[in-house]
Amino acid sequence: MKQVLLFVLLAITLRAEVLLQSNFKSGLQNWNTPDYWNGELLHAEEQMQMISKERNGKNFARALNSCKQLEWGGHWLKVTVKARGRGDLRPGLIKYFPDSVGKIDYKAIQYEFTDPAFVLTDTLQSFEYLFKLGEEVPIRIAPIVQVDGPGEAMIASYRLETTNAPNATMENLNTHQILPEGTSIGELRFRFSKAGQPSLIFHNRQVHKATTNADGLLTISSLAAQTGLNQITASAEGASATCYIDAIPRQEWDNFAEVASAFKVSGKIHCLFLGDSLTDFDRGHNSIDKLNFWMQKYHPGRFSIRNAAVRGDYITRVEQRLKGEKAFMQERYDNLFAEKYDLIVFWLGHNDTRADSQSGYQKALIPPEEQDASFRRVIQLIRQSSQAPILLISPSPSNAAMLQERADKQAAGKRVILYGKAEHVQAFDQTLQKLAADLQLGYLNITSPFKQQPELPLLFREDGVHLSENGHRFVALQLLRAFNENPLLKKISGSKND
Repeated sequence: MKQVLLFVLLAITLRAEVLLQSNFKSGLQNWNTPDYWNGELLHAEEQMQMISKERNGKNFARALNSCKQLEWGGHWLKVTVKARGRGDLRPGLIKYFPDSVGKIDYKAIQYEFTDPAFVLTDTLQSFEYLFKLGEEVPIRIAPIVQVDGPGEAMIASYRLETTNAPNATMENLNTHQILPEGTSIGELRFRFSKAGQPSLIFHNRQVHKATTNADGLLTISSLAAQTGLNQITASAEGASATCYIDAIPRQEWDNFAEVASAFKVSGKIHCLFLGDSLTDFDRGHNSIDKLNFWMQKYHPGRFSIRNAAVRGDYITRVEQRLKGEKAFMQERYDNLFAEKYDLIVFWLGHNDTRADSQSGYQKALIPPEEQDASFRRVIQLIRQSSQAPILLISPSPSNAAMLQERADKQAAGKRVILYGKAEHVQAFDQTLQKLAADLQLGYLNITSPFKQQPELPLLFREDGVHLSENGHRFVALQLLRAFNENPLLKKISGSKND
């Protein structure tokens, strides 16, 4: 059971994703017509109104929305537009391609429109069109809508989403790997739902062609690992799946290896991880995946994780979800305690401690007294189903200095949410330590090691809150070290029997 659950975590087929949805009830929702394009764009009758205008002998109207970033090709993109009016309607895409240094090459921009055009009438109609991107890998796309010739369109809604052929699925059969720089990537395997299917494999925007075998298997070998995170995506008929290979400097790899091999795991440990976006985002290569790689490398078959982290979580929402009160992403806790755990880990705090400018940043979202009470109720709920040891990890400090500086620059009266305010982070941590002492739980201080990093900003994304790839590596190393140093983890790993 443990091995199956771990596999399900890592072998995820990417599903349909809505990239843009506009209903125009409250305005144009970022749709606009640049001055150098023809046409007039209005918001009327809770719809987007496009009116063709003549300029330089050409008569049309065109509008676009914000660019969407793409990381690989092979996408099938379905556009659905509900519209009425007169003239020919052509939804389309602007495709932006990179230059030699990865920036947009404006000379290489491509426009693609529906062909043939949709004919508008006075009756509201729903139009659909499928764009197949194939081998090309634009770094961005921008959705556009055009009315050809004299005419006018009243657009009630617009939707852009990824899609795939019926019953087409792609499965990643690889776990996250971490390699020293200069190492070739070994054989990678994916499984598609059809045999003999021509497929595309994208490696950091490079394209390789392959065909599935009689069992639907797709393999590729000897890719050169580029320094940093390598994203390898297999795609066919719009379905895709991605695996991640992290290539790090040899000295850093050796450091990880030394820490991971320094302790023994005498039995099997199945771990439940409850967290927020710091361990929910970047699945497939986040800190939990990196911890799992090193544990499997030096303690194969002895460690498995169910990562039930949910982005945006704070302790009272964890409590709500455990009670079955239909919290955000309630399904993440489905059958949560159908498995037997040997360790339960909590890493929360950066949402609990966020503060609002409307309170002068003086009040955390979850004040200490509410945090304490909710944690105690959560522990009681867990104890109804599991007696596994519980470890509380102190909160991330975020890139507090940058976030405070950014907040100070906001216009007076504008509502700002501030993460990482030191007094709230410290209060949350003190509450965790008190809970650990009162309830005989484990405690791991990760806040101090974060703050001791001379290049702390590099551990976070540009938003100053979520972890960068460096941040995920850092957290994974702290967790590995804890198996050597933390009393609870040392006891769990060293005292179990096969």
